[in-house]
Amino acid sequence: MSVTTTRIDDHVAVVTVDAPPVNALTVAGWFELADAVRGAGADPGVHVVVLRAEGRGFNAGVDIKEIQAASGYEALVGANRGCYAAFAAVYDCAVPVVAAVHGHCLGGASAWPATPTWWWPPTTRRSVCPRSNAERSARRRTWLAWFRRT
Repeated sequence: MSVTTTRIDDHVAVVTVDAPPVNALTVAGWFELADAVRGAGADPGVHVVVLRAEGRGFNAGVDIKEIQAASGYEALVGANRGCYAAFAAVYDCAVPVVAAVHGHCLGGASAWPATPTWWWPPTTRRSVCPRSNAERSARRRTWLAWFRRT
């Protein structure tokens, strides 16, 4: 599992999640993602952060296998805290965050399209809750982003 941050030009930082096979994040992965988004947003040379993933799909939420293998509730509580940290990092980011959603976006990760400032593309084929308020909000933000760029 890895979360990497790269610069594709002078002002764009790309945060990439690579957690095969379905990009389900472990407890540590959620905190790593939060740190990556915070770090990219805090860079004065960055004007936008793009959140993307490698592989067949964008994200499958929390790594359930890690939670099942743990004794007690430590992993469950840690996953919730990590998710909170990652979503807060996006909400509180000083620059716009674009989620480049592709393929599947499941579980808690289905909220990702509604979290970033911009969302692209608006044609994700698989959704846990199609026509939800989050999806409508994300599409509205996409079109607002389109008009702001032109």
